[in-house]
Amino acid sequence: MKTGRMVLLAALVLFFGAYSAPAATIIVNPGDSIQNAINAAPDGSTIKIKAGTYTEEITINGRSRLKLIGAGAGKTIINGAGGSGSVVTITASKRITLQQCTIKNGVADNVFIDDSHGVKILRNEITAATNQGIEGLGTNLVIQSNQIGANVVLGILVGGYHNLIVKNTITGNGNGIMDYGSSDKIIKNTVYNNTGDGIIIQFGPVKTQLNTVTKNGGFGIHEAGGSAHQNVYMKNIVQWNSADGIYVSAGAMVIKNTVTDNTGDGIGGWGPGNTLIGNIIKDNNGNGIYLVADGHYLKGNLVAGNDGQGIYIDASNGGTLTVTGMSQVLKNKVLNNGGSGVELDSGTLSIVSNNFCAGNPGWGIWGGSNSIAVIYTKNKVNNNLGGLAMTANGVLDYIARNIVANNVVFGIHANGGQMMTFEKNVIIGNGTGLLGFGSSLVSRNKITNNGGNGIDASSGGSSLIRKNIVKGNGDGAATFDLYDSSPTDDWWQKNQYLTENL
Repeated sequence: MKTGRMVLLAALVLFFGAYSAPAATIIVNPGDSIQNAINAAPDGSTIKIKAGTYTEEITINGRSRLKLIGAGAGKTIINGAGGSGSVVTITASKRITLQQCTIKNGVADNVFIDDSHGVKILRNEITAATNQGIEGLGTNLVIQSNQIGANVVLGILVGGYHNLIVKNTITGNGNGIMDYGSSDKIIKNTVYNNTGDGIIIQFGPVKTQLNTVTKNGGFGIHEAGGSAHQNVYMKNIVQWNSADGIYVSAGAMVIKNTVTDNTGDGIGGWGPGNTLIGNIIKDNNGNGIYLVADGHYLKGNLVAGNDGQGIYIDASNGGTLTVTGMSQVLKNKVLNNGGSGVELDSGTLSIVSNNFCAGNPGWGIWGGSNSIAVIYTKNKVNNNLGGLAMTANGVLDYIARNIVANNVVFGIHANGGQMMTFEKNVIIGNGTGLLGFGSSLVSRNKITNNGGNGIDASSGGSSLIRKNIVKGNGDGAATFDLYDSSPTDDWWQKNQYLTENL
């Protein structure tokens, strides 16, 4: 019997020892201490902070499921003036909510979150911190619908995993958002008039989508430090920033963004393997697209009215970043830019196909320097200074089924290229039609009504020129359908023409 009583007593001790106080709703009135309420509140409690100004710094450490709810931004004010650190510090906690307050004048941050999970910062005004408005280091953090301004270093700084930054307005800070986490999402924020960059991504993968990023003093969106990789940028509006609109490192997916009126390039980058699809890139002060290194995939972009080149891929400048060439430039519209429409440097084994390049005061499409074995097919190249130009002294390019019309200086210029194939192109209404090749195959092209020679084979010998339709070119006196200063060096077979000087 005595043993039974002892067992019962032990069970009661364990029960009451494990017992925790029930969650409560605690009201904080002006003149009360928020920190005292936090200390008194059991986990799971709601602390309602009435309208008023509370000059204090508060700490939530090792807690769970607390909610701090103010009467509204501008009504409930937590003021860190005169303090020594952050206004709100949340450490080693989970599922804490802070909402509907003004939090200001942090000597360090306004809100500092460390080693915490599931913290929510909702519908607050967060302003005038010496460092960050919000610094969040944790997992599954939610920073939503806050007004974040006038913080000296950054509006928002996050690190960790699976964090969400959504629907915030971030203005007048040093930089807007910096993310050095992984698997985070930055969605539907308005980021404008920050002194530095709008959004900075350090690592990745991070998804940045549906943001409006305007009038920042640096880049609009910036992959910084060279370690960013596999990030996604989709359907953002990036305008009027003071450097590049979007700047990427390696392996980025840049899809359906509108990038206009930025001081630098529209989309720039330093690193291989970036994908750009369906973007509108207009009226930027630099190039429309400028990518260093190689292995890029560009499809369906509208690149128009930029002050520099339309699309410029510079694999020659990539150093150890250059891999194998193999960039693909497909189905882009490249119109009325300040330089060439498309330029490739060291674009070995690249494909340039189905693009429309018009109204550019340089070449419509140019192989740049040191490009080898490039495929140019099914492009429409109209009304540029020059039409389609290969790299100087290149080899093994394949040029087929392009329509090259009404370019001022020439239609297609091989620039001394050797062992090239030109077939089934339509070359009409240009200066000179086709020139600059040697040891090449020129077959089944239609070359008509060009102001200079239709085919000029003077640059090299040992070419096979066969079954071309070449009519109405030149004036028949100084310029002709067919022209070759050393005609015995080439093979001319079954061409249709009216005038020749062979």
